[in-house]
Amino acid sequence: MVRTSPLLLHFAAVAEDRLSERSQSTKRHNANLRSFSSPWRKEEYECKKVAGLKDVDIDTYIDGRWYIHQQAVTEYLPVEQNYCVFAEYTKSDDFSIWGYDIKVKNYSQTEDGVAIGSGNAWYNSLCAFVKDESVPGELAVAPCFLPKWLSGPYWIVAYDEKKGYALISGGQPTVPTGNGKCTTGDGTNDSGLWIFARSPDRDDDLIKEVRAMADDMGFDLSILNDVNHVGCDYDVQPGTTQVQQAVV
Repeated sequence: MVRTSPLLLHFAAVAEDRLSERSQSTKRHNANLRSFSSPWRKEEYECKKVAGLKDVDIDTYIDGRWYIHQQAVTEYLPVEQNYCVFAEYTKSDDFSIWGYDIKVKNYSQTEDGVAIGSGNAWYNSLCAFVKDESVPGELAVAPCFLPKWLSGPYWIVAYDEKKGYALISGGQPTVPTGNGKCTTGDGTNDSGLWIFARSPDRDDDLIKEVRAMADDMGFDLSILNDVNHVGCDYDVQPGTTQVQQAVV
């Protein structure tokens, strides 16, 4: 039996979440901040404004696999899945009746090698689109069967194809963390922070460089966790392990 990605299970309830005032996780963040004793109190500073890139060539950006080397915990990306994580994108307008033109493939594994990922069926496929052609670095992502207004932000806030990195934010950071920095939420939409690289091989100098950019933008880097790519078999199909697939 194919195991459905937790990402898609959570997105199935996104309509209800988007109609609520805020997610419960964000409320907990704000409650914690009100009681936090620090010179950086919530009411004393606003989160720095960030934005997706205006000069990114989306066709070049999606042309090739991205390996995630650090990422924040969200509802659909628990830390237990921080193994062998990658993302792939395919451009086409045949994926959805809602006008999405980019197909998204997300993939990860657990520590014991269980593969988890989005698929090609109507109920477990992901799609994306550029919301404003004048800002191609600001995309939005959702299950292909959902209308665009239920999609969540995917912003390319730093990117260098020659160096092989990208910094992705799940939209504008809105949650002060009490240290002069901010995060996005940790729910389904408006959440997440990722450091992408073209190579699965870890480059600590490159990661350090991208982290410095994120810090300058006002992101709280404490939410970023490492992703392990050691010994990964990226051909293992979701719902199976490396051992199970070898037997088959």
